[in-house]
Amino acid sequence: MEIEPDFFAKEAFYQKIKDLDKTIVIVTHTNLKKHFGHYLKKRLIAHGIDTKLIDFPTGEKAKSEETIAKIQHKMLGMHLGKNTAILALGGGIVSDVAGFVASTYNRGIPLILFPTSLLAMVDAAIGGKTGVNTKYGKNLIGSIYMPEMIFLDLRMLNFLPDKEWTNGLAEVMKYAVSLDSHVFEILENGLDKWAGKDPAFIQELIIQSCQLKISVVEKDTLESGYRRVLNFGHTIAHAIEVCEKYEFAHGHAVIIGVLVEAYISMRAANFPEESFEKIVTLTRAYNFPLKVSKKTTKKKIMHAMQYDKKSKDCTPRFVLLKSLGEVHSFDGEYCTEVKNSIIENALDWMFTLFKEV
Repeated sequence: MEIEPDFFAKEAFYQKIKDLDKTIVIVTHTNLKKHFGHYLKKRLIAHGIDTKLIDFPTGEKAKSEETIAKIQHKMLGMHLGKNTAILALGGGIVSDVAGFVASTYNRGIPLILFPTSLLAMVDAAIGGKTGVNTKYGKNLIGSIYMPEMIFLDLRMLNFLPDKEWTNGLAEVMKYAVSLDSHVFEILENGLDKWAGKDPAFIQELIIQSCQLKISVVEKDTLESGYRRVLNFGHTIAHAIEVCEKYEFAHGHAVIIGVLVEAYISMRAANFPEESFEKIVTLTRAYNFPLKVSKKTTKKKIMHAMQYDKKSKDCTPRFVLLKSLGEVHSFDGEYCTEVKNSIIENALDWMFTLFKEV
């Protein structure tokens, strides 16, 4: 993994890709194709690298089995074989889709990740997870497939719309709350730097997040136990996304999930109320959009959670906080069942504060 501004201007970037000695297929979404896809294709070709470009529609709804099939069929139509590598240019959705294509095309071809959003840089591009959504839930069909290279280009963040900043920050907050109270302190002391998008501060958040995620993944790549800590906040978040029919930003669902699951931790696992209030205060200070629409109901959330990856016999299990920056191990499972009455109480709390009127 490399972190720098403006890889497109660096000869070493092109040489590393050329050294793969593969035909490169840039996979990106439609908006990025216009702004960066064509340019990158031209630059790669100028460096003697055979390059193709495939795009798919923007948005969470495009993260589907249909999109995977369309990309694979386009590649087959181009007569591309094992001598091919995919370069994923985009945010978390592109990383997930392109990664899944790379892991299955010709039973696996090299993958290069070039994340362009904060969320992708701190989360989606790290750890090898790929996947698509279905009507049953998020990322229930996918693979774990490690990339050959990851290029984190900080210059790309200059082009992010405002909502994408908080979308990515939600995953940083998840790390701070569940894995490292030091990062929580960095966030507490960094409100002004965040408001000004201070480059050094943003880079610090990215580096801290990547290091935390890598340290977890190295201990449990296949998510048989410890890696579940990275799923804190996501049991509720993924259920919200299903209820909202994937028209809800992932990070904004995650931050609501972090709050609700911190509340559950307080009620079910003795997480200190003072620490819970600190999380709520910091979340409000960073102006996260904390609203769910009328499409999200208690009944629908309870149903959607049955399909969560951590569920056992259709009973959802939660990663629960022990203290700020630490979760309960639950004998190596790192998740546990929670009484329905506590879950429903937490959802009532959520709807009281975050329900669209």
